[in-house]
Amino acid sequence: MKPEPLHFANLFSHMLGTMAGGAADCSILIRQLRSEAQLYELQKGRRISTARVSSILANILYASRGMGLSVGTMIVGCDDVGNDSENGPPPKIFYVDNSGMRLEGNMFSAGSGSTFALAILDTEYRHDMTEDEAIALGIKAIRYATFRDAFSGGFINVYVMTRETGWRKVFTQDVSVAPIANNVNNNKQDTTRIQD
Repeated sequence: MKPEPLHFANLFSHMLGTMAGGAADCSILIRQLRSEAQLYELQKGRRISTARVSSILANILYASRGMGLSVGTMIVGCDDVGNDSENGPPPKIFYVDNSGMRLEGNMFSAGSGSTFALAILDTEYRHDMTEDEAIALGIKAIRYATFRDAFSGGFINVYVMTRETGWRKVFTQDVSVAPIANNVNNNKQDTTRIQD
């Protein structure tokens, strides 16, 4: 059994990041972000916000332009309001790339297979989706990217972020050992979920 590749970075209990690009580049940046966040928490007495983490990352990458870094990341998290971690705004998502570009939105895709994933997301995403529908759509989008792009890694990992639970992994699959019935051309989606 192959070890699961590290495409997700557990930044904190309330924040998760994806990694696309060079593994070494992403690893060092994750360590630096964790250090900055711990320092912030010690100085301010509260958790760092998703916007601040994405801004710190964008500033680091902007200052490192021309150094050959390969990074494309999405950072999603639930921010506190004052000292209250249970009542606050919905989760936020930011996209940051190796040029230092930082965007806030409600849907992103990163990595070499992102154009294939976005083709599915753009055509099938609705604002009123249930959690199960959103999970199934995420699985489908990643599956298409994995089968259409040789560099996408071959794993499907889906996480859900909520204010109540923080982030949790709800689906995982190694498509190299998945049954043929789960291939990209099959319209019936396998949405086997990880039990909480």
